[in-house]
Amino acid sequence: MRKFPWIISFLLLAVLFLQGCTESMRKSFEAVPIALGMTGEIVVISDDVLWKGEAGDSIRFYFGGPYPILPQPEPMFDLRHFTPRDLAIDDLRKELRTYMIIADLSDTDSPTTQMVKKDLGDEKFSRAMTDPSFFSQIGREKWAQGQLIVYLFGRDEEALKENIVKSFNAVASKVAEHDRKQLDATTYLEGENFKLMAQIREKFGFGIRIPGDYQVAMDKKNFMWIRKDTKASTSSFMITTLPYTDANIFTKEKLVSIQDSLGRRYISSNEPGSYIYTNDKDLPVFVYEKKIDGQYAIEGRGIWEMYNDFLGGPFSTYMILDPKQNRIIFIQGFVYAPGEDKRLFIQGVEHIVSTIEI
Repeated sequence: MRKFPWIISFLLLAVLFLQGCTESMRKSFEAVPIALGMTGEIVVISDDVLWKGEAGDSIRFYFGGPYPILPQPEPMFDLRHFTPRDLAIDDLRKELRTYMIIADLSDTDSPTTQMVKKDLGDEKFSRAMTDPSFFSQIGREKWAQGQLIVYLFGRDEEALKENIVKSFNAVASKVAEHDRKQLDATTYLEGENFKLMAQIREKFGFGIRIPGDYQVAMDKKNFMWIRKDTKASTSSFMITTLPYTDANIFTKEKLVSIQDSLGRRYISSNEPGSYIYTNDKDLPVFVYEKKIDGQYAIEGRGIWEMYNDFLGGPFSTYMILDPKQNRIIFIQGFVYAPGEDKRLFIQGVEHIVSTIEI
C-alpha cells in the first residue's frame, strides 16, 4: 500500500511530461503567418503619451514628411499607431510588415518599455541606459514571417526625440531596403519584356529589366521612348546617350536642359504644338548624387508639364557615367496619373532604373 503514492506521483509526472511534449509538438506544427501590408507603411508602437507628445511629433515630421517631389504632398511613409494593448486585443495587428517601436526607457511602468526590455535582453537594455550611442536595434520576424522591427529608444524623452532625428536617414534606408522585394513584385507583376530588353541592350549597350507591360512608343536614332498605359496611369521612359566631356555636365542646369530639349523634340500629346517640359517655377528640381551599378550618377526629381495641354506629373531623371565608353546614359522616367497618389508610381520608375547594368 505504501507503494501507491509513489506510483501515482510517477503517473502524474508522466502525464504532465507527455502534455508538455504534445504542446511543444503542436506549436512546432503551427503555421507562422506571413506578414502583410503595403509598401511604404510603418506601424509605430508606443504608449499614447509618447505618440501624442513631442516624440510622436518628431516621428510624424520626419517619417510622415513629404516625399520629394510630387505635384500634391504625399508622405514619405504612411504611418499607423498602435499601443501594446492594441496588439494584445487583436492578433491581426501583429501580422503587418514593418514596425517601429519607440520607448522612453526611464518610464519603467510603460508597457512599451517593458516590451523593449524583454526583446533586447537585460545586457542590451543596461547598455541603452548608459551608452548614448546605443539607441536603435533591428529585429525581424517577431510575430510573422517577413517582418522588419525597428527599435528606437532613449534614456529619457529628450534623448528619444534626439535619437529619432539622428536615426531618420538610416531607418528610412532600412525600410526602403525591406520594401524592395515587395516593390519588385509589384513592378514586375506582368513579368519582363525580354524582347524590349534585348532591343535596348543592342541599341544602347546596357542592360535594364523592363516590365512586361511596357511597349515602344517611339524609336529614333540614339533615342527611345517606352511607356506603360493603364486606366489609372501612364509611366514612361526617355532613353538616350551623349558624350562625356567633363564633370561639369553633372549639374541641375544641364540635366534640365537635356530633358527639355528631348521633350520638345519627341514628346507631345494629341494637342497641336504641345511638348513636355520641366516646370521648375512652381516646384524646384532637386538633384542628388548616387551610384547606379557602381557608377557615378546624379538623379533629378521634379515636375513636368505639357505645353499647350493640361497634363503633368512627377519625374525622376538620371545621368549615369559609363567610363568604359566615355559617355553619359541619360534616362528620364515620368508619370501621369491624374487623381491618383503618385508615390508608388514614381518609386516603380526608380526601381526599374536601379536594375541598370552597364
